[in-house]
Amino acid sequence: MPTHKILPRQTLADAVLQATGTMEGHMDICKANGLSPSANPPAGTILIIPDDVPVNRPVLEFITAREIVIGTLAGMPVTVDEVLLSTEGDPLLSAEGDELLPTE
Repeated sequence: MPTHKILPRQTLADAVLQATGTMEGHMDICKANGLSPSANPPAGTILIIPDDVPVNRPVLEFITAREIVIGTLAGMPVTVDEVLLSTEGDPLLSAEGDELLPTE
């Protein structure tokens, strides 16, 4: 079964869209992970994506090709453990060193 690691500033809905390219499987993903549809699991939570969940391949390809990270909690405060802020003009990096938000 595929999985998705929730990234900093991602809601459950953001993670579903990031992992599948559609919201059609939102309830199935919630059920598979024992989560309420309105839950906001913390960054780093591993979601199980059931094999039969609908996937929108063109949207996934678009997101992947452009390295888009869907995260609508951008205005929410985060802890130092979740995100490392670089100097002005540098990208926002995760604790693992992955670029979260481009500088453009």
